[in-house]
Amino acid sequence: MSALRGLPAFHPLHSRRAPPLYADATAFLAPYPPRRVRRPVVLQLAEESYPLEESPAESWLSIAFRAFARLAAGRPVHDLLIIGSGNGLDALAAVEIFSDLRLLSVTDLYPASLAATRANVLEHLVPGADLRLTFVAGDLLANVPSEARFSLAYENLPNIPAGAGVELQRGINSGRFFDPTGLSVPEPFGEHLLALHYRLLLDVRPQVRDRGGVLTAIGGRVPDEVAFGLHRACGYVPELVAYDVKLQSESRLVVPGYSQVEERHSGVEFRLLCS
Repeated sequence: MSALRGLPAFHPLHSRRAPPLYADATAFLAPYPPRRVRRPVVLQLAEESYPLEESPAESWLSIAFRAFARLAAGRPVHDLLIIGSGNGLDALAAVEIFSDLRLLSVTDLYPASLAATRANVLEHLVPGADLRLTFVAGDLLANVPSEARFSLAYENLPNIPAGAGVELQRGINSGRFFDPTGLSVPEPFGEHLLALHYRLLLDVRPQVRDRGGVLTAIGGRVPDEVAFGLHRACGYVPELVAYDVKLQSESRLVVPGYSQVEERHSGVEFRLLCS
């Protein structure tokens, strides 16, 4: 069963938009036995979709999937909320790894990107998968029903405030930059570019079930004490679930944003390993 709330169907053959791109994501799910997701995994990408890295070793998603597997081994996850899916691969991995999953809710900022995500998920589910799906477009939890409850929420949100000339609707930008308008975040979280994470952690807490949690993807460029302090400030007991080292493959895109923050804020320093 699937539900799409107020979104147009994704019909690339009848659209005036550019033809969709496709990316083979099969290698990303190779470590996990096929259960409810058919292989190969070929993703359809809209202009607003976050692109797929060339290999799992270059992607944060591989680390997130290991976190999924560790959580799945320790507790049942019956209902999952993914905030900012981008291209749907994280949703497919969750379906494969969380064998107890019965409800999956997926959000993304732009309707076109979410429509591609929905198409990717539905295309790759095996027939008879016992799973209820909802897809919601909007900023963070804007259109997620307030009465919905989840045993786990997962987010991989952008960190860098968008400056003049940054087109957020371009997929490569939407995964790295965000509109900072109206966001007020206490320090040291604001100066360490954790504004969206702070807002999400506060907003989603009432919708997390008892003994549930929020899995946040925060790069090691942020000092550990700041990342853990962020979660404590929002009412959580933090735990490191998975970590790894990867090259910053988009250094020309993201390093200037972090450098500018270091110049503006004395004492703020990020750790970056660039290709």
